[in-house]
Amino acid sequence: MRAMLILYVPDEEVGAILGRKGQSLTDIQQSARVVIKISDRSKMDPTTSEREVSIAGAFGGVKLAEAMIGERLGMARARNHREPADFEA
Repeated sequence: MRAMLILYVPDEEVGAILGRKGQSLTDIQQSARVVIKISDRSKMDPTTSEREVSIAGAFGGVKLAEAMIGERLGMARARNHREPADFEA
């Protein structure tokens, strides 16, 4: 069964998902066997600073990718000494 999940991630935190040279994004996609697309800054809603992150694949893979993304965002927030904020699904 195919599934799709859309997350809204603050623009300044997208780098935590991408990683250096896109390696974190590639690792997540390969580990979870999903396709992840991150919207371009040019397509952001001007009333928000969030970017759309879509995850598509088998249900279990999508849930795994969501958890991996959440973990990376949490680590990035801890490094920045900021309070973790929930991302919207």
